[in-house]
Amino acid sequence: MKILILRHDIPRRPDQDENDLLADLDVIRAAEGIQRALDSRGFETRLEAVRRNVMDVLLRYDPNEWLIFNLVETLEGMADLEPYVPAMYDYLGFTYTACDARTNYNCLHKDRAKGIMTAHGIPTPRYQVMRSPDEPIDVPLPAIVKPVAEDGSIGIRLNAVGTTPAEVRERVELVLSKHLQPALVEEYIEGREFYVGVWGNDPVEVLPLSEMDFSRIADPMQRITSYEVKWEEGTELFDATPAICPAVVDDALAERIRTITRQAFQALGCRDYGHVDIRVRDSQPYLLEVNPACDLSEGMGFARQARVAGCTYPETVERIVRFASARSGGRF
Repeated sequence: MKILILRHDIPRRPDQDENDLLADLDVIRAAEGIQRALDSRGFETRLEAVRRNVMDVLLRYDPNEWLIFNLVETLEGMADLEPYVPAMYDYLGFTYTACDARTNYNCLHKDRAKGIMTAHGIPTPRYQVMRSPDEPIDVPLPAIVKPVAEDGSIGIRLNAVGTTPAEVRERVELVLSKHLQPALVEEYIEGREFYVGVWGNDPVEVLPLSEMDFSRIADPMQRITSYEVKWEEGTELFDATPAICPAVVDDALAERIRTITRQAFQALGCRDYGHVDIRVRDSQPYLLEVNPACDLSEGMGFARQARVAGCTYPETVERIVRFASARSGGRF
């Protein structure tokens, strides 16, 4: 089987802080690791980077010969263009990993994802979308403020939780000015946080649970998976918040977490692999977000959970390819 691994290119703005690129740089690491893994399993691979027009790359490949491992998360640095990429795959008849354009769009826009979860009876914190810091605040405080259409903890800094209306408005203004998009203001669930990997299509399998250990963070309002915690390796804060997998959790709570994970994955139309973020308060899990094509870097979240489940990294990557190839109608 021939596998075309596509990732996004990383444009650098002159005024951009180098730390803001850490999530994008991780995609490069993941793409190279995926290529090595697939090569070791006997696949023929090519790795390409897309900056603006994905068609410039796709027209050089035959969809009857190449399956796409999709790692494109932005075009020209704009996350909102991500859903156009799988739309182009479908238009040209490619088989590809993970979700289609509609699911991609719904998961990227957190308010749409939460609306779908609510419609399916999946518990999620109360929220509102604010387009101005002067709007009335309709959710209970404290509340966490984040861009409405970003992933990878982009726009979520350590001080993202506001405990007063003034603090919330200040954080909304920061999102509006820096990220040029509305802010999602969400009830802050103070409690344990789980990162839950899920893969497969029929059936859907939940991987061993992973929990963020915030025990060394004194301020409960800073016990969040902020950008610093997620990406700034080697810093004191990063080292103080390890992920524990498998998480120590009682059977009843674990089953509730697995149940709403499967429900959300299927309700949003996810395919092949992904992860959900869950917070727990008073033994009640609340689903925060669904990432339908999560980070696959070796040794990181999803790959670590798959390893705990008994899969090596090359086996994990190949299994995702096999999930996608089952949709090819026998071409692969």
